[in-house]
Amino acid sequence: MKTFIVKYLPSGENSNTKKLYDHLKSKIDLNDIEEFDLIKDNVPMFKEDSVTAYYLRNFLGKELSDSQKLAIHPFDEIVRKVQNAERLIFVFPMHNFSLPGIVKMFFDSFMLNGELFNINDESKKQQVLNKQIIVLYSHGGEYPVGSDFEKYDFVRSLLTQEFSFMGFKDYSFISYSTADPAKREMNLEEAIKKIDQKI
Repeated sequence: MKTFIVKYLPSGENSNTKKLYDHLKSKIDLNDIEEFDLIKDNVPMFKEDSVTAYYLRNFLGKELSDSQKLAIHPFDEIVRKVQNAERLIFVFPMHNFSLPGIVKMFFDSFMLNGELFNINDESKKQQVLNKQIIVLYSHGGEYPVGSDFEKYDFVRSLLTQEFSFMGFKDYSFISYSTADPAKREMNLEEAIKKIDQKI
């Protein structure tokens, strides 16, 4: 299965999320993966020239000039990587209840009208995309699903909305809390079991 992995592990070898990531990698075919490291690889950010090109082409259907094509090209490259993968894996720590800024920027780089959704044609607004998505993350707090604290996990709530809007059906969130040292290893083991069930 062709797998595209997007990772952001700012703590390097000391990363709690990396423990989940290392286990997942031990379960998949490493010959058929492509990694995108948000620390090392360039993530396109919308600026005046690129956002103008995006609006003209993807909303108005206009032909772009050579300079405008060049401005939007890095975004098109990310879109192609996402579209061509059969499985998408996102790996990062929770920051302040949500996605780290660079991870959100990566989502903004491929969630493009006319590519992963289409607001100009209601029949194409939500494409049914046959891909498996797994989101791996760790967090300092505890946000059990169904508890009063679940509302603070904006990783799950935001990405659920974004995946659903784009038409993805098969997406899973696997995380563990590092808040309580006495529970940390148990929480990690439970998260690893969930990975085994998905791979």
